Parts: sequence; structure tokens; C-alpha cells
Amino acid sequence: TKYALYEESGVKEYWVVFPSEHVLQQYVLNENEKYELKSSFVEDEIFNAHIFPDLQIDLSEIFEEEEEF
Repeated sequence: TKYALYEESGVKEYWVVFPSEHVLQQYVLNENEKYELKSSFVEDEIFNAHIFPDLQIDLSEIFEEEEEF
């Protein structure tokens, strides 16, 4: 439901995190205002946000914290 609401509201970038798989999927609105999968990142990669080009997230740090719980 969030996916459809965000798309309808024009949220330009949407991330889906799968903690157990250590994967982050990045969806970006295309020219038709529909989400398309831009990239998938795994636990040892650096994630680069599309709408914030200076934002980089080291996913190994994120998923490392998740394992501690």
C-alpha cells in the first residue's frame, strides 16, 4: 500500500529494505510517474541516493547493526 500511495503522491525515490536478505532496492519515479527499479544493493556495497547525490550509505554498517539484535 505504501508503494502505491508514495507513487500517487509523487515521492521521487522509494527504498525497500529486506533485512534478512541484506538487500536494499531503490525505486525511482520515471517520466510516466511510475516507479521503476533503479538498483539493488547488497550488504557490502555503498548505496547512493538518486535524489540526494551526496548521500552515501555503507550498507555493511547498517546490516551489521541489524545482526546485533
